[in-house]
Amino acid sequence: MKRRRWRILLAVLGVLLVGIGYLFFYEPPHRSRVPEEEQPLLIAHRGFGNYGPDNGISAVRMAIEQGLDGVDLDGQLTADGELVIFHDPTLERLTDGVGAIKDLTLEELQRLDMGSKFDAKFAGERIVTFGQLLDEVAGRTNVIVEIKAGGMQDEGAEAIAVNEIGQHDAHDYVILSSFNPFVLRRIKALDSRVRTMFIFRDIEPFDPTQYRKIPFFLKSEPWRRAIRKFIQPDLLSIETTVDSQTIDRLQARGYPIFLWVPNDRQQLQASLARRSYGIITDEPLLAIEVAGRMLAQVPDGDETSRPPQSTKKHDDDVD
Repeated sequence: MKRRRWRILLAVLGVLLVGIGYLFFYEPPHRSRVPEEEQPLLIAHRGFGNYGPDNGISAVRMAIEQGLDGVDLDGQLTADGELVIFHDPTLERLTDGVGAIKDLTLEELQRLDMGSKFDAKFAGERIVTFGQLLDEVAGRTNVIVEIKAGGMQDEGAEAIAVNEIGQHDAHDYVILSSFNPFVLRRIKALDSRVRTMFIFRDIEPFDPTQYRKIPFFLKSEPWRRAIRKFIQPDLLSIETTVDSQTIDRLQARGYPIFLWVPNDRQQLQASLARRSYGIITDEPLLAIEVAGRMLAQVPDGDETSRPPQSTKKHDDDVD
């Protein structure tokens, strides 16, 4: 009898060890559902990076005019449950208003000027909803929107985003991203056709503009490996400071990867040389120039036709 109990116990422990090994240490091949690209996509961070108002519709227009492959923006809920395009949790840095986005209604937010603090020529820029953003883009470029929501609770942002994507027939050009795996899981449950992207980083510097601190386990690759099995994202968005071997392994398993945010020439060259699916940068004009030179195999010492690098900088280089 004792032997039988020991055998059962050992069998249970064996199953547990195999399960733990599978969850935390095995990365299954990823079957991509996104179209293949001949060259890495060049995505402008927060609209048009350092050249336009942060998350502003005018910045999106500039990115389209310059031929960028897409824009990377942020979405969060207002007090009356509207999904607006805005990065910071509070208004002071980017607008002439004060307070938290979540405490004001859409009507109150759209009275604010979100252009003047960047440059006087953008005076009168207004905060837009996710639906208004899709009205403007109308399929002319790719749109990545990070859904900013913390915790496990469903606050409703996912349903609004999925509904707008359906109404605008935007499945082919919109990607919804998040640091929060529960957000991505809910999006897929609402509409499996919506492309999702899991964002992560290993290091979290102090950032007063960040929506919420990242839980420790989301900065650990074994935990993220288990989470990816749970949420099954279509793409990954990885900060360039993440261990290069981790990035290599994920690419080898078939994940389409965006790297963020390479902003100088050396970082851009290294990120593009990785043959990532795309890069997300605050220096889109420099990225266009560097990518063009690499494609044409022009020596970096040739100073002709170089665009100026912006002297304006976001207060941070994150999400």
